Amino acid sequence: NQVERWFAELTRKQLQRGVHRSTAELEEDILAFIEAHNQNPKPYRWTKSADDILAAVRRFCQKTMRRTSDSGD
Repeated sequence: NQVERWFAELTRKQLQRGVHRSTAELEEDILAFIEAHNQNPKPYRWTKSADDILAAVRRFCQKTMRRTSDSGD
């Protein structure tokens, strides 16, 4: 999900090691990131093909189903 990717970038680049003593400070950091990002915006691009993504989802589902059946649920 591209929105999740954007929030992950916000967290990693702006918030992760920040110290915010108030909600106002946190909001200032978020707005600063948005402003800087919008000065040179670049679209997020999928780096994998749809087939690669679907194959990964399929593997995840198979692992999940095996774990569920192994636990006796």
